[in-house]
Amino acid sequence: MPAFFQLPLDLPHASRLAFRVSHRLARHHGSGDHAELLERVEALQSLLRPFELADAHPPAPAASEAKGRALELLREIVAEIERLGCGEDRVGQYVRNLFEVLEAGREGAMQSLRAGEDPDSVLRPV
Repeated sequence: MPAFFQLPLDLPHASRLAFRVSHRLARHHGSGDHAELLERVEALQSLLRPFELADAHPPAPAASEAKGRALELLREIVAEIERLGCGEDRVGQYVRNLFEVLEAGREGAMQSLRAGEDPDSVLRPV
């Protein structure tokens, strides 16, 4: 099992990371073949955006619900990246970071590789 960080839930940071994934994929893969992938990424951004703008952490039930849905979308995004063969190191790093701030660091260590993160990247935890 690759090393991973287990971080506390941070929905505002998850929102920023979702934007980075979106920006990176849209810049490099904005064609029609990737429309479904980009729609899922946009759904993730839309889900998390309100938390980025909030001044305080959301109540536990809302945070838990958002976290669960974000993880579902993130898994779908990774599967689509893998299916399309459009993964790359930076996208994989963002994916790993997203899983980490959604309290799923262990899963993120593996999913990031499916999304293209270089297993020998100096940015991976050791």
